[in-house]
Amino acid sequence: MFSKTSGARRAVFTGNSPQIGRHSTGSRPMGCQPPSRTRRPATMAVMTDSSTVLVMVSPDLADDVARVAAAAGYQIVRALPERCRREWAECTAVLVDASTVEATLACGLPRRGGLLVVGLAGDGPQMWRTALTLGAGDGFVLPDDEHAVVQALSRIAKPIGPSGVAIALIPGHGGAGASTLAAGVGLVACERGLSGIIVDLDDLGGGQDLLLGVEDQPGLRWQELTLESGQVVAASLHTALPHSRGGLAILTGRRGSGTPVRPEAALAAIDAARGSGDVVVADLPRREGELVDAVVEAADLVVLVTAATIRACAAGREMAARVRARTGRVEVVVRGPAPGGLRPVEVADVIGVPLLTATRPDVRLERQLESGGLALARRSPLRRSATTVLDRAVELRRVLR
Repeated sequence: MFSKTSGARRAVFTGNSPQIGRHSTGSRPMGCQPPSRTRRPATMAVMTDSSTVLVMVSPDLADDVARVAAAAGYQIVRALPERCRREWAECTAVLVDASTVEATLACGLPRRGGLLVVGLAGDGPQMWRTALTLGAGDGFVLPDDEHAVVQALSRIAKPIGPSGVAIALIPGHGGAGASTLAAGVGLVACERGLSGIIVDLDDLGGGQDLLLGVEDQPGLRWQELTLESGQVVAASLHTALPHSRGGLAILTGRRGSGTPVRPEAALAAIDAARGSGDVVVADLPRREGELVDAVVEAADLVVLVTAATIRACAAGREMAARVRARTGRVEVVVRGPAPGGLRPVEVADVIGVPLLTATRPDVRLERQLESGGLALARRSPLRRSATTVLDRAVELRRVLR
């Protein structure tokens, strides 16, 4: 709830309801004190060492599948084909049947190992052929093949999900600085010797190639790429793209094209790069739509970037609600200055997502961007924030696998 008062305004709290009011005696604005202790999501699910199986089958097979999963020592995870991209990537195994295999293929999910198809005796051969397209290794008829399914699940010894990490950055309002932070995260990853790619999905932005100072470099842009889900070779994609001075691959569009990126193309690039071990940084636009929804759901961490002002809090709160409807893996980076004295933890509480970090303003940054592209100074606020974002994403990826 927001209310105006005379004098400075800041977040104060009555129960669980954040409000805006006078700041208390002795409190100091951001930049005069270290950020409050970082808050972590209270509802973050930590997976155990037990193997997990994504089950997408009809009610006719539910009991049979539950029995074989339990016999093989698996925990069952259920999801709809159109909302299963993370589970598809992270579960140890996947079980599908005739009722879901076509829908799963239509959703553009990439091929993967550990996929088993189960069916009833009367299921036709087309179902088995479709399953092979998705990467299925074996097909079984239940209940006759229950023992064989248990054996197949037992042979899948470890999770085969992507080895990389995907981070999506989205602005809470115009001019929040999400694109700059996204570029910083990619540069930090490359400095560590990791393979990094920034996927620029903001067709109304200035372009990550311009931000990184490589707009004149040859290389493919979105308009020249035809990406089909599950058929992208990450090494070929890297080779075809322009790169920053630090080796960061940049997948962006040509200015003036006015053509938004298709969700299927964005997910194909993200899946391929993450699957090959890349650090994938997605620079998202501030708007609703299938593209933003799909990338938010697929990301290991979503970072909302906002300034420490009253209007930024109001706008960021609306954006945070939209993101939280798609994922619980969202945290906020608060950017200074704070002209009204709002502290980072207060901004996070008003917006309604955990605080990841806060960053001080850097007066040199805009001048640097105008004179040749982004480069991370050794002790810059941007470097520190980008490092925190990358470390948090890697931490979450390790916990959730």
